[in-house]
Amino acid sequence: MPISIRLPSALISLTEGRQTIEVSAESVGEAFMALEAACPGLAGRLLDDSGALRRYVNVFVGRENIRNLRGLETPLKNGDELVILPAIAGGAKNDVEKVVLNLVARYDQVKEPWIWRICTDFNVKVNILKANIDEDFGWAQIELEGPIEEVQRCIAWLHTTGLHVEPHQRSVGADAAYS
Repeated sequence: MPISIRLPSALISLTEGRQTIEVSAESVGEAFMALEAACPGLAGRLLDDSGALRRYVNVFVGRENIRNLRGLETPLKNGDELVILPAIAGGAKNDVEKVVLNLVARYDQVKEPWIWRICTDFNVKVNILKANIDEDFGWAQIELEGPIEEVQRCIAWLHTTGLHVEPHQRSVGADAAYS
């Protein structure tokens, strides 16, 4: 069954520039095997030597982190989208994470209420640091603050919107996940 896998920018050098890869799989583990077959070396950046998901890599099916489901055994259905994210943080304290993201919206996305959706659908605070949005193009630098899991779920959702999402601040641990 066809599954889409969205990858962070840090990994697209291994995919010939593709940020989304289509594979056939019935579980997350099978999706990773198919991803490795399509893009040799990529699984080594996501999985450790024992085949477990690296500590600083988060994988979401929809809005759910696979760590809260069945891990690599998490079943997939036709049309599911996996979003792979590095753990990004500007500083975590007491299980609260604060991250700064740069978002870019194309002309067909500018009028979508993505900031409103973040505020209503996720248990995070949003601080718009900078923005320039008109009818043809828009960008915003936002700060998200909230429970680590909610911030990561929100970032995974942002990746599914088609917005270009890049971390503005990244922790050392997040960079280590892909080295």
